[in-house]
Amino acid sequence: MSLDEKRKLVEIDKKYTHKSIKNIPSLDIAKFLMAIMVVAIHTEPLIEFSNINNIYIYKLSKIFEATAVPFFSITSAYLLYSKYRKNNNDISVIKEYLIKMTKLYIIWSLIYLPFAIYEYSTGSKSLIANTIIYIRNFITTGQHYYSWPLWYLLSSIYSIFLSYIIIKRKQLKNTTQKLLLIGILFFLLGELVDYLITNISSFQGNSALYHITLIIKYTFVNGKLLKNFIYFPIGMILTNFNIQPKKILLILSVTIFVFFSYYTNFSFLIVIISTLIFLIIINTKLKTRIMYKYLRRSSIIIYFTHMIFFFIWSMIVGTENCCGIAGFIFTILGSITLSIIICNIDCNSKNRLLHLLNL
Repeated sequence: MSLDEKRKLVEIDKKYTHKSIKNIPSLDIAKFLMAIMVVAIHTEPLIEFSNINNIYIYKLSKIFEATAVPFFSITSAYLLYSKYRKNNNDISVIKEYLIKMTKLYIIWSLIYLPFAIYEYSTGSKSLIANTIIYIRNFITTGQHYYSWPLWYLLSSIYSIFLSYIIIKRKQLKNTTQKLLLIGILFFLLGELVDYLITNISSFQGNSALYHITLIIKYTFVNGKLLKNFIYFPIGMILTNFNIQPKKILLILSVTIFVFFSYYTNFSFLIVIISTLIFLIIINTKLKTRIMYKYLRRSSIIIYFTHMIFFFIWSMIVGTENCCGIAGFIFTILGSITLSIIICNIDCNSKNRLLHLLNL
């Protein structure tokens, strides 16, 4: 890297020092709301509106719910890359975060392991078959029985690992642009995977294509992990975003793209909507309050634990994956109650177990 490039980076770092702070009030509030959105994804409180007469309410809710995990991905990349720049582009910052996410994924997979064992014990597959399925899911999907939110951790691990390799080799020269290009290619590849799996029955006349799709289906299940990579370079690029657009224009843009998404179901519009929502939030300045700290922490607790409460609800009503407003309320109340208990336990001293669980 030339001396001029280094000076330029130093100037950028000085300019964006305020963005390197982990605690951003508007982000704390948004994380809490998005965690509730994730709960809504899994419990479907508005499923009663999925009938033809009220389908517009259901479809609109699905569009906004679809921005929840992308928002978390953009936020993670934004904060990580800000910290990376603040620490003079120290690559160890990214490496430490990668190790942290890997540990979290393993730990929470172990916590949810009894749920997977419960599912396997009620099925007809052999121990060997269930073991292979679990290993497959652990490596390629990040999802097991009632541990669906963990796919975000696995996606983050792969995204951060690839970013780490490229940043380390390229030494920041057009790195974010290259990562964005890779993200777009991965997104298109993920769309292709989803298309093939969705339409697999129509390929039975083409033996080669059918068997290739069958392999893809039983290896990756869907293209979700591939499509989520794009949000990490977006978050990185936004750390250098030198323009503060008027929020009214951003809100108007979100409205327009939501309209198009509603009528076209064009999946890439979710990328645009999620990015615009993040820009609205990051450009909303709020005074720091102690309440925001608790909201930030509660969002993490809700995200990681809500499926436990949803499982309990399903056991109570005697129906697996019992969606609806009642299940949503029970899950939210249980998760928030747990977050209050944890925050009170750990308000004065750092509990090592909670720290290990990232709670």
